[in-house]
Amino acid sequence: MISENPMIALRGVRDSWLILARNVVLASLAASACSLASSALLGSDFRAAPFVERPGALDPVAAWCDGAAQVAVALHTGAGGLGKTRLFMELCERYERRGWRAGFLRQPDAALPDWAWTRLFAQGSSVLQVTDYAEIRQDEVHRAVSAAVAARADGDGNGNENGNDNAKIRIALISRGRADWWQVIIDGATGGIHLVLAAASRDDTDLPPLTPAERRQLFDRANDAYAKLLGEPVRDGAAIDLSDDRVYGLPLLVQVRALAHVEGAQPSGGLDGHLEWVVRRNRALLHWEIANPILAEAAERAIGLATLIGGCRDETAAGDLFGRIPALADLPQGERRRVMGHLRDQFPGPGFLSPVTPDIVGAQLVAMLCPAADQGEALLDAAFRLCTSPARQMRLLEVLTRLAARAPPHRTLLALALRPRLDQLAGAILAVAQSTGDPIGRVSSGLLTESPDLDTAQKFLAGIPI
Repeated sequence: MISENPMIALRGVRDSWLILARNVVLASLAASACSLASSALLGSDFRAAPFVERPGALDPVAAWCDGAAQVAVALHTGAGGLGKTRLFMELCERYERRGWRAGFLRQPDAALPDWAWTRLFAQGSSVLQVTDYAEIRQDEVHRAVSAAVAARADGDGNGNENGNDNAKIRIALISRGRADWWQVIIDGATGGIHLVLAAASRDDTDLPPLTPAERRQLFDRANDAYAKLLGEPVRDGAAIDLSDDRVYGLPLLVQVRALAHVEGAQPSGGLDGHLEWVVRRNRALLHWEIANPILAEAAERAIGLATLIGGCRDETAAGDLFGRIPALADLPQGERRRVMGHLRDQFPGPGFLSPVTPDIVGAQLVAMLCPAADQGEALLDAAFRLCTSPARQMRLLEVLTRLAARAPPHRTLLALALRPRLDQLAGAILAVAQSTGDPIGRVSSGLLTESPDLDTAQKFLAGIPI
């Protein structure tokens, strides 16, 4: 339901267009936090671990917000796990305390009408609007910038005399990287919109990794917070080595190491080792709660499938997803709802059945569910049958592309997804290549080179929009 005033969260995050910083937390962490998986303990929405000051990351963005321009856009990039979302939550809270209206533009179920975009900036006060995953929300980015430029041209967006001429609009775009999508948006804009977007490149920032002092401070605070949430004694972590920049430059992995330390575990080295530990922890919790090994394994495949397709907004959609998992398809309604309830508790989020977050943990789960080609084909076939819209297909391909980019052996899974569907996915492949870069382009071209089927190649080329 769309509220009349887009700046007020009427009943939490689902009814608001702009998620105000004070409403970002979707649910409080109860004393029984030991039953909650990575989405709650590690996800930025729940803030289970305290925020650590990062002057090298916060100061440049704050200076951009305080700049003289009335309307400004900037792209802020960084790898998965770098703490982009959490950092901008903190920034939004600080600017709210200064009287700004600040928050994240939520992903609507349908395209917002033009008047909604006008109202977004027509309130007479300064606005900090953050768009996460901007690379896959290009239409929303263009419409937001258009509305911002129009609002300031009209004074208060409605031509009223009581508009605040000193009010500023800041549109912060968060993305994994620039790739081609950003230049496509800039080149496609005209007039004042083009001027604002062209100027944005001067304010672009690559968010820096944690410094050694920041990662130690984050580890200590997370160690204390997780111990309290889980009812465990605080273990001294002074001897924990956090010197590997490739791993512990990422706030997420420092938090993973702290959570493992609280639980007396030690993840194996490297990014994949830490993420595997999180997935296995989630798996153990599912088996403990469901208490039926066959159903628990099937439930894990269900949440992996939900992660691939972007989640299920209601129980009907979740029922369709369960119907694609053999061990869940024929469950009695009561038992099916019980399993759904466990998944909703373990992986809370804005949808009825939400993807595993943080998203790089979700991608790791998908990889671990597909150790062999036949298992990968079965999961991917179910995912594509559920992904009937181009947006959903793009989401699926983006998960696989980012996984393949992080670990080249996972390119096999991306190739499994593309090989039988090249002629159907040409447009989606091009869009994902623009938003994420390689390896989807290389994998697609390799498959076309391997294929002796001229008809498939012609259909693929015909599906590319010109």
